[in-house]
Amino acid sequence: MSTPTSALSRNVILSAATLLSSAGTLLCCALPAILVALGAGAALAGLVTAIPQLVWLSEHKPLVFGIAFALLIVSGSATWYSRTLPCPTEPAAAQACRRLRRINAVLYSIGFVVATGCLHAAGIGLGLIHRWEAGRRALRVMGVAVALAGAWFLWRAVA
Repeated sequence: MSTPTSALSRNVILSAATLLSSAGTLLCCALPAILVALGAGAALAGLVTAIPQLVWLSEHKPLVFGIAFALLIVSGSATWYSRTLPCPTEPAAAQACRRLRRINAVLYSIGFVVATGCLHAAGIGLGLIHRWEAGRRALRVMGVAVALAGAWFLWRAVA
């Protein structure tokens, strides 16, 4: 049986993982879009050369966003559940319990804000692309490709 303090410790770990995955979405999507929009393509090329793992993040965006979304849901549920757990009566343990609850809430909030910011950055990037006629065509083609991929995944799941 788990104690309230161990449950809160798990929640802090979940919140930290959520923050880390949200930062991954920021690195894979928002940072390159911002650098290119600001005309800093050479800086982006240098950054990718210095940190080649950014390419992996960009190539696996659905996985990165899926993990971030799943961790946000799990972490939010765990935070909501643990808010009513009793803290121990021993003063040192009670203080640790209250401290873990504050840390957990702060980490979850930061992860949620970062993930929401990434979604906004993606929307802004799509809006910037949509300004040009070629961009609108490219977005339509990408939309059709996403719809076809979704239909293919659905067909594979059902068949």
